[in-house]
Amino acid sequence: MKTSLAYGVALAVFFVLGSVMVFSAYVPGSGDPFHRTLYTNDIEAYDAGVVTVGDDLILSAAGGNKLGIGVLAPLVPLHIATYANWQGIRVQGGSGVGDSGVNALEIFNNNNQRQINIGLTDSTNTYPNTFFIYDATAGAYRLVVNDMGFVGVGTGAPLATLDVHGDIVFDDIAPRGQNCVGGDVLKNTAGSWVCAQDLVGINPSGCAAGQVAKRQGASWVCANDLVGGADTDWTESGNNVYKTTGNVGIGTNNPTVALDVEQGVISIKKTGLSGDYDSDGSSAFQEREIIIDPAEESGMRIIETCTTGNCDCDDHNAFVHPGQTAWTNNPANNNGGDVNCNNQVDLRWSNQAGDCHQYHNANDCDALAGWFGGPPACGQTSQWKTELCEWDGSTCNGQGAVLTIKIQECR
Repeated sequence: MKTSLAYGVALAVFFVLGSVMVFSAYVPGSGDPFHRTLYTNDIEAYDAGVVTVGDDLILSAAGGNKLGIGVLAPLVPLHIATYANWQGIRVQGGSGVGDSGVNALEIFNNNNQRQINIGLTDSTNTYPNTFFIYDATAGAYRLVVNDMGFVGVGTGAPLATLDVHGDIVFDDIAPRGQNCVGGDVLKNTAGSWVCAQDLVGINPSGCAAGQVAKRQGASWVCANDLVGGADTDWTESGNNVYKTTGNVGIGTNNPTVALDVEQGVISIKKTGLSGDYDSDGSSAFQEREIIIDPAEESGMRIIETCTTGNCDCDDHNAFVHPGQTAWTNNPANNNGGDVNCNNQVDLRWSNQAGDCHQYHNANDCDALAGWFGGPPACGQTSQWKTELCEWDGSTCNGQGAVLTIKIQECR
């Protein structure tokens, strides 16, 4: 049996958790937002414009599109008034496994399809126990406050009281309890930031308005800017840094020459070279490094590097270059005989002299001309033998040999 409460009883507050309904009632006066009949197992709404559709409670246009909880004359679509401390709206997430957070409020703009979520995570979330404002459209946390009270802007994991990932624009800034005036700078003193007229305990003497304190050597001096680093002995001009007096020491505090390097080695390297010193059309190297080292016998060494793989192996001899097809019998003056820069010495004649033998046809004899006793090295002389042969009707017979002196060539 349905039990009817008195017609005209208005519902002030209700909260639904599962199938449990919590409510309180009061007796409305004339002009209250709506009147209804309330049953223990169902809700039926009459002239208030509140209807039920399945499990949903809908406020129709007939009711004015305003719902008041604890207030008789709602001013906005949902108007809640509370008369006790710490009471208002509560949105509670589920208690099941994997419930890492809850979006308490989703704000959606139907025109530009943009959504902002406001909620609270639990201890299993990537950013645990954190209140957040999340840009669901951009997929980014805009503002968070974790359980340590750290505030993050542009980050979900703040590491300090205020952790901002991005630029900050402000009109004024000052340490707590300080009243900075024009020309002050912030200075850390004993762990706290204070307003000060300079960056040292005592203002450098003679500083004019607008000047700054700049370190020079072992003391602070007045300067118009911080250009030039810590020492005004050096001058900056475009990409150049220079000084016109004194010496420079590396590894020593007492340089005695313009550049004094103690216990060190100096390397000077240049790349992108394409010089052709012997004008044969080929460059010897593309990179050269000069190393000045007192440990070297001559005090220095030069390293030339071919980076193209086809470089002139002797750029002071026009006869020697990649692609050389001519031969030489003077290896001592021609890169040891490797005149085509293929990293080896190729002999022009490497065959050894042979005896008479039958050549193509039965009545054709020939002998292999070559070095008598084997080929000599490039530039060396030896006997070159040419055997004289004759066919006698049945075999090849030697008729003697011609020996000449010949110089081996190479490239």
